[in-house]
Amino acid sequence: MPEIDISVRRTDGSEQNFYLVNYFGNSPIAYPQQAFVFDQYGDIRWYLDYQNHPVLYRLFFDNGLIRLNNGNFIFGDNFSSSLYEVDYFGKVINTWGLHGYRFHAAVLEKPNGNFLVTVDDPQKVTVQDVILEINRNNGAIVNSWDLTESLDQSRHAWLSNRSNLRIDWFHANGLGYSAEDNSIIVSGRTQGVVKLNHNNDVAWILAPHLGWSTSGNGTDLTQFLLKPLDGQNNIISDMSIFQGYTNHSDFEWSWYQHSPILMSNGNLLLFDNGENRNYSLDHQYSRTVEYAIDENEKTLKQIWSYGKSRGEETYSQVVSRADILDNGNVLFTPGPIQTNGIGLSRIIEVNPSNNQVEFEEIITPPGTLANITFHNVHQIELSIN
Repeated sequence: MPEIDISVRRTDGSEQNFYLVNYFGNSPIAYPQQAFVFDQYGDIRWYLDYQNHPVLYRLFFDNGLIRLNNGNFIFGDNFSSSLYEVDYFGKVINTWGLHGYRFHAAVLEKPNGNFLVTVDDPQKVTVQDVILEINRNNGAIVNSWDLTESLDQSRHAWLSNRSNLRIDWFHANGLGYSAEDNSIIVSGRTQGVVKLNHNNDVAWILAPHLGWSTSGNGTDLTQFLLKPLDGQNNIISDMSIFQGYTNHSDFEWSWYQHSPILMSNGNLLLFDNGENRNYSLDHQYSRTVEYAIDENEKTLKQIWSYGKSRGEETYSQVVSRADILDNGNVLFTPGPIQTNGIGLSRIIEVNPSNNQVEFEEIITPPGTLANITFHNVHQIELSIN
């Protein structure tokens, strides 16, 4: 297990807090991937290990466990291409197959109980560019979104040293859901963030404007690009900022982002990884960032961010998560950080009203999978129903 060091301890007298870590640090054995929960004192209180399970002994859950509304957990497994609902004791309560699709990255519970899942379609040359909705009650596919139809798979404005962009052109890594209009929000590591309606039509695209043209179904995608605003709500006129070559004092694009979270105020929270920021290696920092989106006017305003001033100390090229907590604070969790050749990660709770860090810990694993300590972290209640 990893070493857990608390660098900023709570001083607010709050109740016990627990953190679910979707852990990649199981070394030298990469599989099964494991998860654990630790408390605000750094003590591990719960641990999930399927080494002796007849099916899940090779578990690769990618984004990892999320808490369901009924108190159980759900995760997808790449090897068995199924979804699993499990209780606190690791007992498998329900299983849903993916009808020949391969699980990748993320699963999200909708308010109606159905599941949104990012998958590969083995009938296609491209990968990680299909979203399914699975009926919770009977396991049927309710809907599917093929991103090669709604977006432009030939756009390669964001380079990648981790995959072949002709095949892995989008790399869906996170999902959000808007109950207001039954739309999904999809994060693509090498494209940006897109909102799609139930019919796979684009509502908006959050990404630098460089390289966008027409979708696979012939739609002009430039009409959906969000235009950045300055602090006075004026559209920024500098085309170099539109295209992502430079930043504005009031605005920056997110780069190679993860974990789209639709906030209660309607804004969007992201983990901005920052890889290849401004098409350069000179600006290595990650952020959590909140954007306000006007869907009718197709505008985008940066409301708040944290992480830039910390530079490489919290720079995470891949995976990671930002989340809004019940107390209004934001949990900023860069998963893979390289510091003096040592792989570690940080879990940071920050107050967005003043950018003060109210809790911070460092996780140092004995070894990692692909230099990643964890994919993400969730603050949860540790209780058994």
